[in-house]
Amino acid sequence: MKFRYLVILLPILFFCKETAQEPKALAKPEVISAYESILAENQTVHDKMISEPDTLPDLDSLIASLESAGKIVEDLGLKKSLEEEIRILKDVKGKDQESFFAGISRFTEHLDTSMKTGGVKVAGYNKFFCPMVTKYWFSKGEEISNPYAKDMRDCGEMIQ
Repeated sequence: MKFRYLVILLPILFFCKETAQEPKALAKPEVISAYESILAENQTVHDKMISEPDTLPDLDSLIASLESAGKIVEDLGLKKSLEEEIRILKDVKGKDQESFFAGISRFTEHLDTSMKTGGVKVAGYNKFFCPMVTKYWFSKGEEISNPYAKDMRDCGEMIQ
């Protein structure tokens, strides 16, 4: 009787072991450094959105940091993600404020996904979400500073 249970359990245990996903190893230090630069440039854009709410920030430095990271990154998946993030930002340049905001939020979501997938962890930066405007942003620290709603700078929640 015990043998029957063993015969049934062994294939199940083997299947579970084979399908369990290993956590992604941390990225190389130079890749993490490249993403630190990206997040620092993103912080500059965020700060400009806060300090000058009626002016759309220039994205050239942020795009340049993504392009520089693309030269360092060896992982094909991360390279493709960086290319898509560059495309997202280039698409919103010169657009109206609402399109710009939507693009920055989409960029944030994409960057967050690619960093998680690529095993990139950067200390000090967090992802936030505002349910009132349904948009995401990265910011340094834990203080909520909503760049999308100038009348509700404290509206949002840290989700990472």
